[in-house]
Amino acid sequence: MTNIASQPKRVLIVGGGPVGLLTAYTLALYTDDSGAPLYNIDVFERRQDPRDKRHANDNWSFNIMLSARATRALREAGVYERILAKARPTGGLMISAASDDVREARSIPLNSVFGCEEEYISIGRDALMEGLLEVLEDLRKERGNNVKVTVHYETSCNKFRFEEKVVVVRKGEKDETFAYDFLVGSDGKCSIDQSPFSFNFNIWQLTHICIFLAGAGSRVRKAMMKLDSKITVSDAELGMALKAFKVPFKAVQEHGLAVWPFASAKGETTAPCYFFFCADQLSSVALLPNNDSYSVALSIHPPMKWDDFETLKDERDFILKHYPRLGPMLVKYAEPLFRVKPYQIVSANTSQFNLDGHPVMLIGDAAHAMPPTYGQGLNASFQDVTLLNQLLVSNSHSSFEQVAEAFSTTRKPSIDAITALSWEAYQLWRSDRVAIALFLISALKRAVLSRFPAVVQRALWHEAYPSSLIYCSTIDYSLIKEIRDRTKLTDPLILLVLVAWLAWAVYRLF
Repeated sequence: MTNIASQPKRVLIVGGGPVGLLTAYTLALYTDDSGAPLYNIDVFERRQDPRDKRHANDNWSFNIMLSARATRALREAGVYERILAKARPTGGLMISAASDDVREARSIPLNSVFGCEEEYISIGRDALMEGLLEVLEDLRKERGNNVKVTVHYETSCNKFRFEEKVVVVRKGEKDETFAYDFLVGSDGKCSIDQSPFSFNFNIWQLTHICIFLAGAGSRVRKAMMKLDSKITVSDAELGMALKAFKVPFKAVQEHGLAVWPFASAKGETTAPCYFFFCADQLSSVALLPNNDSYSVALSIHPPMKWDDFETLKDERDFILKHYPRLGPMLVKYAEPLFRVKPYQIVSANTSQFNLDGHPVMLIGDAAHAMPPTYGQGLNASFQDVTLLNQLLVSNSHSSFEQVAEAFSTTRKPSIDAITALSWEAYQLWRSDRVAIALFLISALKRAVLSRFPAVVQRALWHEAYPSSLIYCSTIDYSLIKEIRDRTKLTDPLILLVLVAWLAWAVYRLF
């Protein structure tokens, strides 16, 4: 509570995805000493209500991995247990390169050695949004008129008049003007016919049409860039396009995949996440567990490959060819593949997250979208929400221009670090030779570390594997990048030692 007693400040949030909804919920919690709300919040979302059957039938939703950063943010918002009820904890990854046989997969535990600060969970994007909407409804029931949050679905924010502090919103054929004291852009996704950027790839000829993922189409950002030429965006396509569909949990069990080899942070047995990569790097399959099924994301590299499939049979034949063991199970549930649009994965990082002199800021994918190598998109975005709340409190819920500026200057170095780390890992693993070298270095590190007691292993692990800090801690990304920069010097030495040892072994043998 705060002793501020005045009319609620009008906050407009453009984008009603997980980040926009979590932001709305956390702002709705603030009241003055009399219990009156500090904020009157409107959230605008282009798509349907995720609880609407039409939305579910679009079959665009996919699973998201929430690691320590996101789960910590959910705990601080007081909604973690509600979200966990819709998710499935997972304690590890199963990764198989050039094979879809789980018996050949590499097992990576996330809790035993890494020492995760928080639970690592897998949850459907729709389920996450439904959970956040439910806690908003519960807050309304608890506080009645003292909660001022309205979520407007199937609306489009067409005009931003920053000098007047108004946004023109269209729903159906009707335009309505909304005034604001604080404008937050969390609209990280948009279809290509409204994308403000021109990318250097021939995506326009796709018969399926493509939806840009990861912050490619923020309208708030586009309007900010139009007003302030200093605001720029570094964007790039990743050469990947994916489609998502779901396989019943029972089918996965019958296929022998649903084993529980990992322990969660609480010591419970948990479901693994599976990642399979075909030998010629044309595609990859990810199976991520949720409460009642496995969400399957099938990625094709390059994205234009999707346009080669003229029939569902073509897509089935492709799956059977590249995934002979998984294929028979996957094709039974692949019918949605032909009727849904592929997602073109795009990275976009904005030069600053605020509009100078205005109470306007970007958050989440609208501000920073990165390669999915470390799965930090939503994890970093939920951390944004925590930082925003901290800045609002420290500024006594006023001076929104200063809040927006402080958010940008505080968050930008950390985001630049994780973006650089994600791009580096993505590019390294796209090279077969580099991937083999990294695998050998990793194997040698593990062999050496395994000879130390568990306490020593934990002390040395993060220095040897800085990526573990990305998954399993809330340490600032910029500090992790410093550790990674050190390993760039030590890893070649380790590889040299490994090659020398192999040469010595061959010499002794012959």
